[in-house]
Amino acid sequence: MRKTLPNKLHQTNIAFNILLSILLFTILFSSVSFSAEIITDAEIEFSQRIESGIEYLYNLDRNKAKEQFRRAIELKPLRPEGYFYTSMIYWNKIYFESDMDALSDFEEWIDKTIEKAEESTSKSTDNREKASALLYLGGAYGYKGAISIIKRKWFSGFVNAYKGRKYLNNAYNLNPDEKDIYLGLGMYDYFLDKLPKTIKILTYLISFSGDRKGGLEKLKECAEKGRYAKTEALIALANIYIYLEKDYKSALPVISKLKMKYPNNPQFHYLYAIVNARLEKWSEAVKTADFMFNEGKKNNKHFKGIWETKTKFLRGEICWIKKDFSKALEFYNSILASERAKNIWVFPMAEMRIGMINDFLNHREEAKKRYLAVLSYKEYSKDYAYLYDYAKKYLKKPCRIDDPERMD
Repeated sequence: MRKTLPNKLHQTNIAFNILLSILLFTILFSSVSFSAEIITDAEIEFSQRIESGIEYLYNLDRNKAKEQFRRAIELKPLRPEGYFYTSMIYWNKIYFESDMDALSDFEEWIDKTIEKAEESTSKSTDNREKASALLYLGGAYGYKGAISIIKRKWFSGFVNAYKGRKYLNNAYNLNPDEKDIYLGLGMYDYFLDKLPKTIKILTYLISFSGDRKGGLEKLKECAEKGRYAKTEALIALANIYIYLEKDYKSALPVISKLKMKYPNNPQFHYLYAIVNARLEKWSEAVKTADFMFNEGKKNNKHFKGIWETKTKFLRGEICWIKKDFSKALEFYNSILASERAKNIWVFPMAEMRIGMINDFLNHREEAKKRYLAVLSYKEYSKDYAYLYDYAKKYLKKPCRIDDPERMD
């Protein structure tokens, strides 16, 4: 069975998931422009290659993205950017397709990024160049921390996250006018402020505190005025608004912009449908899910494979939000009948939803059966810790539809 990464959209309820979110978005698509007197044709082409590659990446045209980053490396082999963005091709597969088979390639390119960034930092005498290298060091260590957390190596994850934050602060001190820096700093500020009190104590001891409001403002600033980091800042804001702030009105224009700019990326269509459902714009939510389904039927490669299964789950979620539980059950049960679903997060999530619905309907024995099925998934994957916690909770006490703290 292929290893999978649990979908981030369902990982916001416990400390592990908040920590992972900090690490996943630490700093990412950032670059610092160089002073006018040293801009060359090669520098212009290098920048254009990186920008073009990023656009291809978010539209899931990874082969074209890889070619752009390869050419960037040929132009500037000592700079970290080309290596960093090549690693993002594999992270893109992990994030959007739950494909942990890409992990080894991702780690290889992240290590190359660190090597080049450290060389650049030690040799550069120009503050802007040094700030740029520090940004990529911050990003690379943030992602190394994310991988450590995924592997349940908690101490290593925290150490790498701490290093990432330190490098970002150093980059900011060297060039505070660079808006792309605000992506990583904004994510740290927001998520550290959202940590449970028990973990916050540790962060205070090492001066690693956060600021929710300030973090959101930094992300907005980056989304509006950033260069390479604009899109990643928008993605961060969309996920925060939807799954942490539950501010669906603020989420709608953000996710609408992403969906329009990157029409081949099904993740943005998925989020757009969820937001519309939360706003009770049922026709728009259903229309979007139908679009995704039809694109899969047309053999659009971006909407086929695991996204056909995820689209079924999306349809179930729309019905779940609408409290049309009988219809939701139809979609969730169809997922359990799919062999493909067993490889991704929708399988245990569908079992969980069916269990919760049966509790709502006072079918207690059937509900318990489903929660036990969720727990049995442990033999395949340990990545769904938060889900197992809920399953254990509801085995002891029925899930109530009016419980404000229930898994939503």
